[in-house]
Amino acid sequence: MLKIVYKKMYSRTTRVVVGGILILLAPIVLFVSHLFISTHNKTQISENVELLEKGLRSDELYLLAQSQELNASETFDRHLQSGELAELLSSAIAEKDRRKLDGLLITDANGVVVTRTKAVQQRGDYILHSTSWGREVLNGNEVASIEAGVAFPLVVQGVVPMERNSKLFGSIVSSYVVDDAYAIRSQQQWMPRDTHIAFHVPGKGVIADSFINDEYSTLLAFYFTEGMNDLGTTTIRVVIGGDQYLVQSVTLKGSTDSPGHVLIFFPSKSFFYQIAIASATALLVLGVIVLLTLLLQKKKNMLLFGWVSIFLCAVVCVFVYIGSGNYFAKNAIILSLPHYTIYNSTLELDPPSATLSQQFEYRVGIKLLSGGEAINAAEILLAYDPQKIQVIEIDFSRSFCNQSLILQRDIDNNAGLVHIVCGIPGTGFSERSGIVADLFLQPTEDGLFTLKFAPETKVLASDGLGTEVLRYAVDGSYVIAKQLGPEETVSGQTLVFSPTHQNQERWYSKRETVFTWTQRNDSTYRYSFDNSIEDGFTSATSIKGDTLQVAVLTDGIHYFTLESRSDAGVQRVNYKVKIDSQSPIPPTVNVSTNKPHVGELVRFEFMGSDALSGLQSNFYIKFDDGIFFPFGNSFVTAFYESGKHTVTVRTYDLANNFSDTVVPIVVQSQLQAALGSLFQ
Repeated sequence: MLKIVYKKMYSRTTRVVVGGILILLAPIVLFVSHLFISTHNKTQISENVELLEKGLRSDELYLLAQSQELNASETFDRHLQSGELAELLSSAIAEKDRRKLDGLLITDANGVVVTRTKAVQQRGDYILHSTSWGREVLNGNEVASIEAGVAFPLVVQGVVPMERNSKLFGSIVSSYVVDDAYAIRSQQQWMPRDTHIAFHVPGKGVIADSFINDEYSTLLAFYFTEGMNDLGTTTIRVVIGGDQYLVQSVTLKGSTDSPGHVLIFFPSKSFFYQIAIASATALLVLGVIVLLTLLLQKKKNMLLFGWVSIFLCAVVCVFVYIGSGNYFAKNAIILSLPHYTIYNSTLELDPPSATLSQQFEYRVGIKLLSGGEAINAAEILLAYDPQKIQVIEIDFSRSFCNQSLILQRDIDNNAGLVHIVCGIPGTGFSERSGIVADLFLQPTEDGLFTLKFAPETKVLASDGLGTEVLRYAVDGSYVIAKQLGPEETVSGQTLVFSPTHQNQERWYSKRETVFTWTQRNDSTYRYSFDNSIEDGFTSATSIKGDTLQVAVLTDGIHYFTLESRSDAGVQRVNYKVKIDSQSPIPPTVNVSTNKPHVGELVRFEFMGSDALSGLQSNFYIKFDDGIFFPFGNSFVTAFYESGKHTVTVRTYDLANNFSDTVVPIVVQSQLQAALGSLFQ
């Protein structure tokens, strides 16, 4: 057969035509294959995004239906009306279990939480007034959405106002908590078998994933931190545990603003690309071989040449297939645990802000976000106003600390100080987040109070050296409403809320603010928005309604002051807003050499500053087109590939604004380095 083929191809014209066609087919095959594979990937991504969005929406509507049924049956009315809160909680837990919900939340007519089945000790907060979706409920609307939670970072919920005799009697919130169990269940119900999902919340990072692997969860927490690697609409290729994935970010849709994102991990099969490249290479090689036969004059030489050519073509294809596979693996981002201290831990209060009723004790958790860092000790020093609150108890039942290593748990309700020291033995704590301790607070006087982390607060890494790795700690801001009498409603007092800037002690980059307040029909209102409380009402503006949207024109600390006038007198309430919308000064980077040779160690040192909110205590570094990694203020690395590279150094301020400095690096090969030394 081979002889017949070569006999027919012995014509020079035929060989030129065949060789030319084979060479032209090579790029065509490559282009068509790339177009087909990329179109297939885009279609797969689009279909899976649609599946995810439909699945989330089905959960929202199911939860809304549960709340509607409970409202229609008036299940909780008797206990809510009589104030029998223990019986109300028992009834809510029974309904939650029967309907297979994660949680049921019930508010009274004032929008105050009286029952949470998922966080029983966390009640007494004015949740309807302080959230965007809550304002919808106060206006008589039902809500089915995924939202940032108060007791949990993210919840899927269906909310129904309970109206009796044309008045708001309370509200019912049926919910699923977005945690690992929810992510796993969602992946199994909605997504293809090998596709995975992870939920990402700004300011908290990855809070849940479906991989069912603790090491993978730690990797995701390290790489996809609280906004350091926002993917936007870009699709990136990553390797986790030897498996390649394409990662696409999908924005979650809340009732007003987005509460976060879902990262969808699609299996990436480089096999098809490798086959396409190897096939194109085979066509190109065969075309060249056919043209080379023009140099041969004897048929027997052509026959031998043909067998050798087929062998060489096969060898080349195998090498190209393997080489292209290595190329795709090399250009993917390989998620692996760092071999250095990453200074990525943060502390926050859970919840970080709330408006509380004096009627209830309230639980506030001290939460650690590890950012992938292994932690073996924490020292917490919190300051508060003892005239406003008393700390009743420090509870470690939810703590990740070892119960035998709780070294200090002091409460000083005269000085207003809480001091906690605890440890974790062995390899330490490296889960995404965990509770150091819970504080049980009893409000004693209405007004604003804060919980502030003192400078002595520390988080120590499990690195054998006890390295301090706390990046920053976010203070908490809370408002205590005065005690209501049996017949009083919340409209009898003026309370101010901000759904956009909930924590009065936190810096925000967003200048557009929204304020809401409780309103009395017999009151008139004026407001001012100044740089200090003392500026007074020299330029106060009258306003009607219970909502104001206003843009802050300058950065700094501002005070929204609302004045209400009625026959009962004049009330003024202040609300602090801290705005820093400007990026910090680009970091200064000192490099030991910009022209290292292959394998040479290069030392980088960083400095930065921010004039207003201040800097977070670490830096982020990106090599070439990779993703950002957290570091301290210096690090040492070696470059093993010659050529031009870039190192991007990023710094963040406390409002999460950032700035970059790009450092060019030209790595010389050993030969270039040797030649360069000869001419010095």
